[in-house]
Amino acid sequence: MPVMDLGDWGKGIDGYTCIALSSYMFHPNDSKKRNESIAKNLQNAKIKAEKNYVSDREKLIKKICKEGGIGLSDEAIQGMESRKQENIRSLKDGFERIIDTLGGEKTLLNSPSYDDVLKQYCEKSKAGIIVGNILIYIMRLENHGGSFNKSNYMTGKFFMGTELSISKKTRIEYWVEYKSVAHLWAAFVPSLFDLPGPNPAIPEHLPEFFWIADKYRKFGEEYHAPRAKKNTKILDGKKTWKIPTGFPTDKIDGFNPLSLSDDELKLLEQYEEKGYKDPRPYQ
Repeated sequence: MPVMDLGDWGKGIDGYTCIALSSYMFHPNDSKKRNESIAKNLQNAKIKAEKNYVSDREKLIKKICKEGGIGLSDEAIQGMESRKQENIRSLKDGFERIIDTLGGEKTLLNSPSYDDVLKQYCEKSKAGIIVGNILIYIMRLENHGGSFNKSNYMTGKFFMGTELSISKKTRIEYWVEYKSVAHLWAAFVPSLFDLPGPNPAIPEHLPEFFWIADKYRKFGEEYHAPRAKKNTKILDGKKTWKIPTGFPTDKIDGFNPLSLSDDELKLLEQYEEKGYKDPRPYQ
C-alpha cells in the first residue's frame, strides 16, 4: 500500500502539508507532476508571504505609532527591519530546502505557471468530485447491493443538468484514473457543496479530514460488491494512497453515511426495473 509523503508533519501540520496532499489528489499517478505542482504552489506562497509580511508589518507599526502618539527611534526601526529581514531569509531558506528535495530549480523551470497549475486543478476537480461521489454512493448503497455500476448510475442522475453532467463512459474513465484517491475526494465532497465537513486546504481541518478519508478507504478495501470477481474489492489496498503512520486524526462521533432519500430510492427502483446489468462490473 503506497504512503503519501506529506513532508515533516511531525513538527507541525502546516500549509505545506495541505499543498503536498493536494498534489496527490490531483496527480495520483504522476510523481513528476506532483513535484511540479508542489514547487509552483510553494513559490507562489513564498511570494505572497514575503509581500504580505512586509506590508502587514509596516501597517501595524504605523497603526501603533499613530494611536500611541509616539515616534520610533532609529535604533528601534533598525531592530525591526533586522528582524523582518531575518524572517524573510528564513522563509527563503526553507523554500529552497524543500525545492531541492523536489528536484531543484529544474523542477521549477520545467513546471507550468501558477495560473496553469490552478487551471489544471479546476479541470481535475471535476473528476475528483465524480469519483468521490461514486465511492460515497457505494457506501450508502451497501444495504441495497451497492456496486460501482449502481453508484455510477446514481451519480449520473445526481449531477444531471449541471456542469458535472457527463457520460457514463467518462465517469468510468475518471474512476480508473482517480480510484487510488477516491477516499480523499469522498471526504472533501461535502465541503465543496457547502455542507458540514473538513476542508483539506486548511491545516487545522486535516486531522478530521484524514479520519473521514480513512473510513472510506477501509470500507472500499473491505467491501465486496455483488457479482464482482472473487476477492475483488471496490478499492485495491495495494494501490490506494494511505496517510503516514502516526499522522494525527480526530474522530468524528456519529459519522454515518446518509440514508437514501425517497427520490434516490425511486431512482434505485428504476435502475433495477430496467435491469441495468453490465456483463462485467467495473471495480
